[in-house]
Amino acid sequence: MSYVKICGIMCADAAVSCFDAGADMLGVIYYPPSPRHVEIEQASCILDAVEKFRSKGKKITLVVVNELPEIIDTRFDYIQIHGKIEVDLIKSIRSKIIRVIRDIKQMENLLLCEETILPEQLFILELSRGMLPGGNGASWNWPDAKQFCQKFKSLIAGGVTPENVEEIIKSAEPFGVDVSSGVETTAGVKDMNKIKKLIDTVKKI
Repeated sequence: MSYVKICGIMCADAAVSCFDAGADMLGVIYYPPSPRHVEIEQASCILDAVEKFRSKGKKITLVVVNELPEIIDTRFDYIQIHGKIEVDLIKSIRSKIIRVIRDIKQMENLLLCEETILPEQLFILELSRGMLPGGNGASWNWPDAKQFCQKFKSLIAGGVTPENVEEIIKSAEPFGVDVSSGVETTAGVKDMNKIKKLIDTVKKI
């Protein structure tokens, strides 16, 4: 049974539906250029709506790019960082950090280095390319991540769909998957039928 993160959640109803369907983690994006951008006030509404799921181990992640919002709700379990953010700012966040790996060389360097990785450290592998930070719905050679996934707790992102998720998990053996556009009708609008199909497939592997 693998872990499922649904990213790009934009409203409270979608968040509740995703958790009801069996998702383990949701991602809320704070990045104005993104079509899935959510203002912090709306993010807080989403957090309010899913409070009942926290006792069941469900997690919420704030996704940021290059800068942090002025105020971060302390109920976010993780901060997923794309781009460059000052180390001192990162240290000031009480939430755990999700590190995003964007290329093979970065993976190889982490495999070789002696850096201490905490047991709760989580990585997202997004080796596809696109106009915006993130997987951009583009697939890549997922088996390239297998060695990294065997050593570090990692989620595969980029091109994940209900149709190929079984192949991804069997070829890369990750802790789980991170999906956004692969379960949408249009940018930011989640398709619950696709989400349920993906989650059902993942949980049966």
